[in-house]
Amino acid sequence: MLTIRTATQIRTARHLKGFRAHPTSTGFGLAHIDRRRRAWETVHLAVRELRREWLGACWAAHQCTVQTAGIQS
Repeated sequence: MLTIRTATQIRTARHLKGFRAHPTSTGFGLAHIDRRRRAWETVHLAVRELRREWLGACWAAHQCTVQTAGIQS
């Protein structure tokens, strides 16, 4: 984690009205970003689970094909 001790360490600090002028410093408005991130992660989790199930079905079909080909030889 980066620790900024003084405003002189920030190159554009002269252009800020104050150290607490930035939204991340004041703590305003980060809840909607958090909700969006959680929603996307829920969607991606479902997609990963569906892909895992699909790959498992493909692998089972492949093993069945290999076993029947071995029997016919």
